[in-house]
Amino acid sequence: MFFLILSVQFLFSQPFQIQENWIVLIDTDCGTSDYRALNLLLYQPELHIAGIIISDGIVDPDNGFIKISGLLKEAGKDTIPVGIGKIIKNIHSDERKNNQTSRWSKYPVVSAPRRPAQTLVSDVLNKSEKKSPISVLDL
Repeated sequence: MFFLILSVQFLFSQPFQIQENWIVLIDTDCGTSDYRALNLLLYQPELHIAGIIISDGIVDPDNGFIKISGLLKEAGKDTIPVGIGKIIKNIHSDERKNNQTSRWSKYPVVSAPRRPAQTLVSDVLNKSEKKSPISVLDL
């Protein structure tokens, strides 16, 4: 029994293999852990990041846009399109207040094109070839 449990654990502990030219659409609410994950994803040569959607959550979408745009500019990836989701009312947690003030780059305000999240998703789907699946990563 012990050997069986050990074998199953080994099976599921293998590192995730990224496919070559994997097309991804990233959804984030710009929490601290999202910052770390985005930094890792931006430098994966196998990934083609088709766009980043900013959802309301840990920070509001407008504040998140500033964070994401600055991060993309600093990484030299400012050609990645960014879509802004709608603001959800009545989110006023202490965690949100703390995250709103954190800076993600040395660029405080970036003049990048703003577009609604649904427009970005539509554009990504329309540009994709039928043979190329798109994965959505929700951070």
